[in-house]
Amino acid sequence: MDNSERRQSDRRRAPRGGRRTADLPGRHPRLIVADSYEGALRPCSRYLDHFAFDVAAVSDSQGVLAELNAQRPALILMDTKLRNPSALELITGPARGIPVILMEDAIDEPDAPQSIETSHAAAVLVKPFALGTMMETIRAVLRAQSAVSSEYRAAPASGTVNGG
Repeated sequence: MDNSERRQSDRRRAPRGGRRTADLPGRHPRLIVADSYEGALRPCSRYLDHFAFDVAAVSDSQGVLAELNAQRPALILMDTKLRNPSALELITGPARGIPVILMEDAIDEPDAPQSIETSHAAAVLVKPFALGTMMETIRAVLRAQSAVSSEYRAAPASGTVNGG
């Protein structure tokens, strides 16, 4: 085997995957993950923490309210079954203006009522979902949110007069 063949077969020189630039520590915003079921809360929060998100994991609505008062998050990942206040009351009240991704249990019966009006949510994940799907959804919502906020910042103030 000559040197040219050895270089081509050397896998260390081939580009590989790895973390994206956006996944480096300190690059991601604060998120709240709220679910009363520990079996969903723990894996979701650990996965997001692994990708350098600043994650606040809470198991009830009171925890969401406390986190909202402590520091405003960029996004909330919330189970639809939260009560006192309900997920809908949180979305339309204290969390207004923050994108919310709802996590909803799969409904087996076609006539079963939805647990919450999902029109207030930025996206809906149906449980059980893959953690990769959750990450793709979060990134899509954050991208859409940053595009909207950059358009808002770029728009001229309504009181300005052109040509004047």
